[in-house]
Amino acid sequence: MAWNPAPGFAFPPPPPPPPAGHTAPYQHPYPHHQPHHPYQQQPYQLPPQQPYQQPYQPPPIHPQPATSPYTQISYPYIPTAKRQMTLLSPDRSHPLLTVIYPSSWSTTPQLTVHRGGGPDGPEIGGALFHSFTTGKVDAYLSGVGDYRFRKKFVSLTGLGGAGGQGGRMEWGVENKTLVLSSGDGGGYVARFVLRDGADAGKATSRVEGTLVVMRGGLTDAQFGEVVVTMVAEMERKRRDNEDFKIAGAVIDVGTA
Repeated sequence: MAWNPAPGFAFPPPPPPPPAGHTAPYQHPYPHHQPHHPYQQQPYQLPPQQPYQQPYQPPPIHPQPATSPYTQISYPYIPTAKRQMTLLSPDRSHPLLTVIYPSSWSTTPQLTVHRGGGPDGPEIGGALFHSFTTGKVDAYLSGVGDYRFRKKFVSLTGLGGAGGQGGRMEWGVENKTLVLSSGDGGGYVARFVLRDGADAGKATSRVEGTLVVMRGGLTDAQFGEVVVTMVAEMERKRRDNEDFKIAGAVIDVGTA
């Protein structure tokens, strides 16, 4: 049968059929014609994975060397502005924590403790003082909890106890030095030595000195607990001593 292309039909005639008995792979009669699938789907590819990023963690307040548990490290505590004192690194190269003290005329006297060298740093804790309702201090450590205490408090960071298992703590005065000890057999944790041999039990002004940490390997929260309770207890004592001094002066005037 002759090939009679229709008018306008551009494809060439198909190839002749194979001989009888011959098998060959199937070929499209029009090799130049490729089937077109406009909606053919490409294989799905997952988007590239982003590396996991840890949430931001602030650097430790006190990068203590984890050496002996009996390592003693000294931190200078100095005045840096009006009603402001700063705890420095042991080599005095940079500020660790800054305490902002309340005004003498404040109706709600409260101190705050901040990271770094000023009041703009993140607040890690503080304390509120009461003049008439109670002789105790309401202190707090951010992210840890609250303390209402006078000299004695219960550690919320596992600071006390034999081996640091938590428990009762006490700030006392020994040989003119403010000392933090554990009531659960854990011994001394820290002490604060006032400058020029001033008596921590009789001070009526805010005196610079040195915080000596007597237990190595404290966590950031434990170090913060030491500092916050220390400055709260020192300020409570100072305010009490100041009140006694004023009361004594008033009595002296009245009996003169």
